Amino acid sequence: MSDANQSAIGFAAETSLGLTATPVALQSLRFTGESLKNTKETVSSAEIRDDRQVPDHVMVGAMPQGGFDFELSFLALLPFFAAVLHNDWTVIAITETVSCALSTQVITGTAGDFTAVPPGAMLKIEGFANAANNGFRRVQSVASDGSYIVLPAGSIIANEAAVEVTFSGKTTANGVKRKSFTFEKRIKNTSGEDFFHVYRGMVPDTMELRIASKGIITGSVQAIGTTYEVGNVSIDASATATTQATGTLTFAANPTANDTCTIGGKVYTYKASVVAANQVKIGLTASASLDNLIAAITGGNGEGDLYGFDTVPHTEVTAAAGAGDTMVVTAIAVGTNGNGIATTETFTNAGNIFAAASLSGGVDPVSGYAAAADGPIMNGTSNVGTLLLDGASATERFKTLTLNIANSARGKDCIGTLGNFDIGLGTIAVTGKLSAYFVNNSLPARIQAHTSFSLDFSVQDADGNRYFFYLPVVKPSGDPTISGINSDVMIEVDFAAILDQGAGNSTGKTLIIDAFAA
Repeated sequence: MSDANQSAIGFAAETSLGLTATPVALQSLRFTGESLKNTKETVSSAEIRDDRQVPDHVMVGAMPQGGFDFELSFLALLPFFAAVLHNDWTVIAITETVSCALSTQVITGTAGDFTAVPPGAMLKIEGFANAANNGFRRVQSVASDGSYIVLPAGSIIANEAAVEVTFSGKTTANGVKRKSFTFEKRIKNTSGEDFFHVYRGMVPDTMELRIASKGIITGSVQAIGTTYEVGNVSIDASATATTQATGTLTFAANPTANDTCTIGGKVYTYKASVVAANQVKIGLTASASLDNLIAAITGGNGEGDLYGFDTVPHTEVTAAAGAGDTMVVTAIAVGTNGNGIATTETFTNAGNIFAAASLSGGVDPVSGYAAAADGPIMNGTSNVGTLLLDGASATERFKTLTLNIANSARGKDCIGTLGNFDIGLGTIAVTGKLSAYFVNNSLPARIQAHTSFSLDFSVQDADGNRYFFYLPVVKPSGDPTISGINSDVMIEVDFAAILDQGAGNSTGKTLIIDAFAA
């Protein structure tokens, strides 16, 4: 039996498909549920038989797939936002002497100053004398020589010249750099034993982000992979397996009548002949006497002859012959639970002795996973910023927002390989849904005309860490809906984001995500 509350998942980004850095270092995953599995493909034999039976059911393929559900926290999802877009995070850290112009909304430096800034990225600007010129600003365009950036209208409030300003940010967008992970699922049974299921070459395929009023922001990530394996030891380099406690009894001579040994409170007494429970027959040799004791401890052959009738097998230990005239006692309980089981004796010969007064050496397993990224969980009530349509605050109020990313990932199989030998990526589809309270015909008219708009929203946790999500070009569909009496008129807006390829301030992207640590 096993409990979900004692299970864990570790993960590591791979250096190439199916391969992690050596030594493997797994980090604990924050999750609320998981669906990782190895999906087998089987075929039944079509052989014709006169007894109408099926002679075989053959496994012809297998594919690791599935993922995990999450509650949104800042650091825990940082690796997966970039990975599901199949790109890297670009860190921006610039400090330069610049000027800014109110009339053009341009910040000007010198050639090369802004080369590292991708169009569409969000920047945190600090250092202008006029505080209103500072803050978070999205870059509309970057000069070809990197000498200036253009910001949206209203970003610059006053002209300033020759000011040392800091520009910082961390940004990613849909790309073509395939990313993959290794996941390890650890399941602990009620005896304290750990069992491991390893999924390699797991390429993120889909992600869903769900924001609703009066609820925690939740989501899920799904992936498909190349290989799967099971084991009793973690692949993490710092992991250790369970070790059971042991102790050794050594005989220097054959025991004499009424010699005793006690294991975990159970007393075994040597006799020339056995007539009661827990009595052990003295053998012709020390080795034979040890064998008789082992039979009594384990419930082996010889009850009533080699050891007394009604002797119950020991519930805390098992025993086996060791090297020479020795017996090794091993705790049944795994790990440190077996340490401290008493082993004492009253043998006539001083050389007949346990190595220690109790079993020892039991070690609990160590998963080796690095601690999960900490941080507050975000919710749709107090952690969501203003939703912007075409850069302006929306007139409508929104009850729910869902964002979906799908990469059309596919496994590639071949003759001679059970799993996938490779994972391909298809077209990225970024879609979603907004549930808005109806205000007027502005939004419905835009939907009817199939007029595109940009969608920009942010989430921020209680510590001040925040994500910005920017979809430069969104195509909407939907209509006002009257669901019944005593209800609100809602507009369920389905949207699909497309490539931003317009003239002028084009980002060349479908989705841009920015991350800012507090």
